[in-house]
This record gives sequence, C-alpha cells and structure tokens, in this order.
Amino acid sequence: MERISDLDEQIRNEENTKLKYITPALQKKWNNEGDDIIMEYGTGSKGNGYYFTNGKVTLDENGNCSRGDKKKIDYLLLIKNGYPLAIVEAKSYNHSLEDGVSQAIDYAQTLDVPFAYSSNGKGFHEEDLLTGENRKLKMEEFPTSDELWTRYLSEKKLKQEETKIMITPYYRGQDGRVPRYYQRNAINRTIEHIVKGNNRGLIVMATGTGKTYVAMQIIYKLYESKLKKKILFLVDRNALADQTFDAFTPFKDKMIKIGTKKDGIEYNLKDKDNINKLVSYEIFISLYHQMMSGTNDDVENEEENQDNNQADDKAYYKNLPKDFFDLIVVDECHRGSRNEIKGYHDILSYFSSATQIGMTATPKDANDGSNIEYFGKPLYKYTLKQGIEDGFLAPYRVIYNELEVDRDGYMPKSGELDINGKPLEERLYEQNEFDKKLIIEERRKIVAKKISDYLKQNDRFMKTIVFCETEEHAGAMRDLLKNENKDLVAKSQNYIVRITASDDVGKKQIDNFKSSNEMYPVIACTSKLLSTGIDTKTVGLIVLDKTIGSMTEFKQTIGRGTRIEEEYKCGDDVKSKLFFTIIDFRKNYIKFSDKEFDGDVEITNGGTSLPCKIKTKKPKKEIFRVNGQPQSVVGTKIIYYNENFEETGTTDNLFQRVKNNILESYKTADELKKKWFSTENKEELLDSIIIDKNYYEAIKDSYPDNIDNLDMILSIGYDIVPMNKESRVRLALNFINGLNLDTQKILKLLMELYLSMDFYELCDVRIFDLPLFEQNNYNRKTAIQTIGSREKFDEIMKEIEKIIYGE
Repeated sequence: MERISDLDEQIRNEENTKLKYITPALQKKWNNEGDDIIMEYGTGSKGNGYYFTNGKVTLDENGNCSRGDKKKIDYLLLIKNGYPLAIVEAKSYNHSLEDGVSQAIDYAQTLDVPFAYSSNGKGFHEEDLLTGENRKLKMEEFPTSDELWTRYLSEKKLKQEETKIMITPYYRGQDGRVPRYYQRNAINRTIEHIVKGNNRGLIVMATGTGKTYVAMQIIYKLYESKLKKKILFLVDRNALADQTFDAFTPFKDKMIKIGTKKDGIEYNLKDKDNINKLVSYEIFISLYHQMMSGTNDDVENEEENQDNNQADDKAYYKNLPKDFFDLIVVDECHRGSRNEIKGYHDILSYFSSATQIGMTATPKDANDGSNIEYFGKPLYKYTLKQGIEDGFLAPYRVIYNELEVDRDGYMPKSGELDINGKPLEERLYEQNEFDKKLIIEERRKIVAKKISDYLKQNDRFMKTIVFCETEEHAGAMRDLLKNENKDLVAKSQNYIVRITASDDVGKKQIDNFKSSNEMYPVIACTSKLLSTGIDTKTVGLIVLDKTIGSMTEFKQTIGRGTRIEEEYKCGDDVKSKLFFTIIDFRKNYIKFSDKEFDGDVEITNGGTSLPCKIKTKKPKKEIFRVNGQPQSVVGTKIIYYNENFEETGTTDNLFQRVKNNILESYKTADELKKKWFSTENKEELLDSIIIDKNYYEAIKDSYPDNIDNLDMILSIGYDIVPMNKESRVRLALNFINGLNLDTQKILKLLMELYLSMDFYELCDVRIFDLPLFEQNNYNRKTAIQTIGSREKFDEIMKEIEKIIYGE
C-alpha cells in the first residue's frame, strides 16, 4: 500500500493556490519602488521565505538537543527600506476565507504588523489591528502599498516628516545582518515613541537577545536622520563599555570612550581643555563613576560602593552644559533601581533635556524602587520564555546538590575557636551565612570537587562560571578548583581564573573568556562582575555557590548561559552550545517556580524611583574561618521545567516518570484502553497521560512513525509490544472488504490516512475536507451520503476500532 502524506498533499494544494491566484494579485498592487514581498516559497528578496523564529531547542533527560520547526508566514509585505506593513496567510482554494484569519492575526501581533490578511485565492479577509475593523475584499481589491501607508499614517496620527525618521534604513554591516523580528519591533516602537516627542522610554529584553545591537540600531537611525547629534551610552562595567565600543561599528570615527587615551590624548571631563577635545566626537560611551569622579575602576559589591560614595565626589559631568547630550541610552538600567550606582539619578536629572532610553532584562526590583517609575512602562518586552520558545535562547536543566552542613547548619561547640583563635558565637550558623560570616573549609572543598566531577564526566573544556559570595570566596574557589584539576592547570595557569572587580589580572582575561574560539580561561570564578551584561555565548555550566536574594540578580546571573552558539571552533574541536546546565548549592532553584520569574518583580514597599546617596559607611563585618567536620552531599536531583517554567520532574528518566503516571492512574492495560475508547477528547486524555507536551515530542521520537499513540502509551505503561499500523490496517480490511464497493472505497482512503495520522482523527467528519478526498471526487456531504448517514459512519468507525485493537 502506498503511503499518503496528508501534510504534503495540503502543502501542494496551498502552493498551487498561491502560485495561481494570491501571488499575482499581490504583485499587481505591491510594485512601487521600495516595495518588497517576502514569500515562503517565492521570488521575494529573501527567496527562501520568511522564517521569523529559529525553532525551539528541546532538551531531553539524556542531555540531547533537537530543534523544532521554525515559524514562517506566507507573505510579509514591506515598504520603504524594509518597514513591515502587512502579512498574508494563504489557505488552499477549497478552504473557507476565514480559515486563516486567526493565524494571520496571531502572526501580525507577534511581528508588530498593523494589517493582517487571509486569502484562499478567491478573495481576501482584512483585519485592521489599529482600528479593530475587518472587511472582505475581492482579489483585485487588495490595497496598494500607498493606500495602506496612507491609512497607517492616518490611524497612528503620524506626520510625513516624522515617518522619514521611522523609515531610515537599518545599519547593515559587512555580515549583512538584519534585525530579528523582536529586535525590529523594539527598534521601531522606540523610534516612533521618540519622534512623537516623548523623552523617556524603557526597553525590556531578556539577557542574550541583543540589547546592545538594538541600541546601536536606534542610535544609528536617530543619528543618520540628524534628529540626535550628541549621544551618550551609559554603562556600569568596563567590560560592557568595551563590548559596546566593539559592537558600535558604524560610529568608529565618531565615537570615544570617556576616560581613555586615544592617539596619546586623554579624553575626560576633568577640565575645559579635556572637554574641548571631546567636542569633536558625537557618540560617547562612559561608566557612571567616570561621569561622577573620573574613575574607570569597576565596582563589585555593596561595601565597595559605599566606600566609593565616600571618595572624591566632584561630579565631573557638571563641567558639561546641561544640554550637551540630546540622547542618553542607559544600559542595564535595572542597576539604577538599587543602591549600587552612586549618582545615577543626579546624572540623568542634570541632563534632563536629553531623550533618555533605559534598557534592561529586569525592569523591576522588589524592595529597592523601580526604574519603571522613571522611564515609564516598557515600550516593548521580549522575555526569556519567548526567547526559548522561539529558539533564540538556550533551555537549561538544574542540578541541585544539598550538602549536609547546608541542611543542618553549623553549631560551634562550647568555647570553639576559629583557625585564627577567635571565639565563635554559640549559635546555629545557617546556609545564607556561609562564606560571608562563617567560612567552612571542608564545605568549599566538596563544592570544588562536585564541580570538577561534573566537568570530568561531561566536558572539561566547557566554559564555566562559578558565582561565589565574595571576592575572597571566588579566590579561594579558584585555588581549590586548581587542586582538583592539576593536570589541566599544568598545561595552562589560565585554565581557572578569578574575575572580580579588584582583580586586574583576572579582568584582562574577560575577552578571552567571552571568545568562542579561545580555549582559555575555561572556568571563571566571580562574585558579581560577570553577573550582568557580559556576552558569554559558549558558557555551558553556571554554578551557584551564593545565595541570590534579588530576582533581578537571579535573572541576570542565569542569563550568562542563555545564549546559543550553533557551531564554533575552539582549538582543534568543532563544538556546539544549544543548552546549559545550572549546578545549584544554595537552593536558588526555588526562584524558577516563583510566579515572578519570567515577569515583573513588583515593588513591595513603595520604594523611591531612583536611589538616594548613601553617606554612612558600614563597619566591616567580622568573618570566622573553621575547619569543620568532613562534609558530604546528602541529596542530588536533576530538575526539568516546561515552557511555563513549572517543575515537571526531578529524576533522570523521563520514560519512568510517564510510566509511573500511567500506573498510578490505570492499574491495568484494559483499564487504560477502556478509558481511551470511552473518551471523546483523545488529545486531552493523551496530554494528561504523557504529563507534558514537551515529553510527548521526546517520547514520540523514540518510536517508529508507524506506531500510533495508544500503542505507544500501552508500551510505556505495561511493556506491551506495539503493533504497527500496517498490521492494524490489514485487520481492518478483513471487515471493510465485506461492505459495498462505494463504502469500501471511502474507508480504504481513510486507512491510507491512518498511516500518517492517529485513528481517532479519522472519526471526525472534517476528515473528508482534506485534499485526498477532493482528488477522489468526494466532499464531506457526498462521503457521508455514500456511507449512508452520519450515524452509520460513526457505527462503522467504532466497529473498525474494536477490530484493530482487539476489543
């Protein structure tokens, strides 16, 4: 029996409709200079169609990755330098005009396109997403690009001179890179917001989704259109400043990092002579504290910031006129909603006449105020969840190791002294105090061993960041890890490094650590310096040996692993990074289950909009160090999360989890089969049995294509050897061949479809709308009439079901 693919049949049918009817209709109306039609399988500027996602990466329990299908649209209509204006969803000629409307609206909303159309080759259904109106059009009535553009300007209340800035081309470098759909949405919304006269704006994009690239494109459009001439990009880390300088390629000759030397000349804000040298530049990159006190030293922890607040407070930025900048982009602006960045509020207030755009992955921070109060509600948000769903960000798994001392705490004996002879307080020290108030040497050693064991079992050259409580802790962890990996350290002392604010030698390794092609360093021990903004594409392991209290810091920290690098060469090896692992020693994984994890963290105390200065220096905390009793790991679990960041299991064996679920619900195979045959909504039942839709894909891939869903779950739950579909069809034909010839013909067509579908799908009368039946001169009505009646059809299908499943 020849296998018929229903999906292929539908595609061929749809492509014929597009080729004969829809494409010619669009080309007649969409043919002005600058118009562009990008088609799924056509001759538009892309040629290969418009795929706007990369396909979700799915991670199974064995650490194997696979990509899902990319999302694509049939037609994307653009005008004037690639500005998207409409999409068209095509359906085959025998479909209703309304069949593609929902999908067209969904894609239009995702792509921020104002007009959505559905067509079956006989007409168009139009949805105006700006007014909410819809209408039906004949094929020849499809609007021209000029007509749609005029409507768009009218409905958005935009003036022609304003739109000149909006349609300024994007910057395209030698690599030909163009913005992804969500990047384009963020850029276009921000430009429109600014040209309408708004001076404050906020963009929220998950770590790893290209905030720096988006900022560059926004600045490029505003600069090229001459709307903004003096532009400041404000950061809080040297690595971020240097990373930005490298990324802002179109501005190389017009750009300067304040506080650096160029051609023997120092460019800073300390006096008029220096400032006069700056005037010739137009794009400026600066650290917050460079603007304040003239230093480019990185600041890492709270105590250092408070010390810095006591330092030279000259506010050098005041040597510039208040209207010197007409655009300020604040990178990682979440840092300004905490008491970390001294003078942040003062700088922005001083240059208040400038348009100010904040960019962050974490827009709110509980208990510490909100940058939303200053910048306004986000103009555009693209979350970690969306990034993983679209395949632009890497999924992850979490391994939680519970240490004995973490579980039980540390209780000093009466009169116990630390290794320096200092008496310990006679109280229970708990996990969140370790490595800050109490250092337990044996605990640190076992953490270093567990990290090293994981790398030895997987890949010893997997880029790894170990997050520690303090800089001292990071230095100690570096030394302990070196002891666990002496063979590789002997080959390169940079196999393991400490990268912290005060470690100038370590900071010089940041670029090498970030590079996909540099082998060393492999392991970076840090406390906060690498937690935000650093582009670490190939990091495959993040270790959390610190208690992270803030949701903002938690998101930023795990964000170091979310980037994807499909293929890269490191040394002589060709590698791929599609997912990452988190090893957690401090119960931080609980935050994944927090409802705020992929959303906003609400203000809980009505905090101020931006931080106040701190003038009081806290006394230095006394730290005790002990050689505690030998420690051990008392529990390890691997945790998997679904697309909604809900915990779905804590064991390695996905099949075992599903089997346990089946056996808990149905004690015998007969009990499950009885439930299956009596349930109308088989898909809903299947979802409840398989636990999670992601599990279904992984499990289905483990079975041949010719095994149906019922056989699959019976095999998992009760170890019943599955019968293939061809064998079941032969059983059905013994019954079918006894019916009249006309009914036989229809049922044999259904059996052909069964080879590529599930049996319960055949029982829906909508099956007769498929092209296979049209090609055999049947439709829903004539097929049912041939069989006799709808009741007769249902009766026959139930009989076939009993026969093929031995009921």
